[in-house]
Amino acid sequence: MFCDCPNSPGDQPNQNICPICLWLPGTIPGFSREVLEKAAMTCLALNCQIRKESAFDQKVYYYPDLPKGFQLSQFYKPLSENGWLDIIGEEGQSKRLRIRNIHMEEDVAKLVHETEGRTQIRYVGSSECSIEQGTMRVDANISLRPRGSN
Repeated sequence: MFCDCPNSPGDQPNQNICPICLWLPGTIPGFSREVLEKAAMTCLALNCQIRKESAFDQKVYYYPDLPKGFQLSQFYKPLSENGWLDIIGEEGQSKRLRIRNIHMEEDVAKLVHETEGRTQIRYVGSSECSIEQGTMRVDANISLRPRGSN
């Protein structure tokens, strides 16, 4: 997100790195225009309102492949908010899933999961949506409370 090193699925770990990737002292990161464009297309594809102002925050986490010791993420001022995705439920009825926000963050760790769908994001070219290849991650907060109950 903050340098121009080429990274492609199938590349060996630590093959494409630079002083910015390593966050060596004196390096100056530059935010990728391509990342912003793809994130904005994702927001629009999911009917989100793009905020006039967004910002990155530091989250201090330990990852073996994160030499700087913190992750840059949008928490307090995400890129967009108030979106939705229409799906077809099990009984054929239309359902609207609310999207609280879409934010950008560095994702340095590889987690392997199975995935399917998310055609809107693939269609606009924002992402291949492959969790296995590290090109998509979703944090879902789902209410298990039966409708109408307290």
